[in-house]
Amino acid sequence: MIASDDARLERRCHRIAWAVTGLVFALFVCLLLLRWPEFASTTAVEIGKFLGGVGTFLALVWLITGNVQQGARFRATMHATQEQFLATYQAGVQPVIVFRNIDASQWRMLNAGKGTAINVDVFGAGENHDWDLEHSARFPAVPAAAEAPLGFLERQGELLAQYTDPFGRKFTSTCRDSTNSLIAGHQHPEFVAKYAQWQLDSRNENRLASDGPRRGKN
Repeated sequence: MIASDDARLERRCHRIAWAVTGLVFALFVCLLLLRWPEFASTTAVEIGKFLGGVGTFLALVWLITGNVQQGARFRATMHATQEQFLATYQAGVQPVIVFRNIDASQWRMLNAGKGTAINVDVFGAGENHDWDLEHSARFPAVPAAAEAPLGFLERQGELLAQYTDPFGRKFTSTCRDSTNSLIAGHQHPEFVAKYAQWQLDSRNENRLASDGPRRGKN
């Protein structure tokens, strides 16, 4: 947004400078045609002074617009540099959740990245990849190199963890057949639809539970 605003300002200043130059030139031509007899009788010194004044005015216009353009370019360059630094910094502190099966019955979760994983929701699926959303766990924060046991996931064919990093970027880690994968965003193709339906069913159950006592009172 800032870079685009600076680019628009730079283009606008360029147009203004050329518009003022064209307007001054058109006025000079009109004045020359309308008062040619007076201009023809004017001395070279007076013509030089007149053209010098016009040139000074145009130079001032181009100087002001040039300074504004230079400031816009400087801000755009600084903004691009800041964005590049921020992207590099964020890439260096990205959390990466991986799963390890220690003894074929005990799963453990490890943050193998360099940043803290926030609000880590862990789910498991059976051999038929049927997600068991009733048995899940949430870890508010998993620092880098931290490890946690997942005792509630004893016989799972696939594991999934959804989490964010300190910058609000979303990630999804999966483990199928002892192979870990990382997906940007919360867009696991098989899990998203099942999770959305589970959330809808949970809200409907809570609504029915809250409406029950009211109907009894009436």
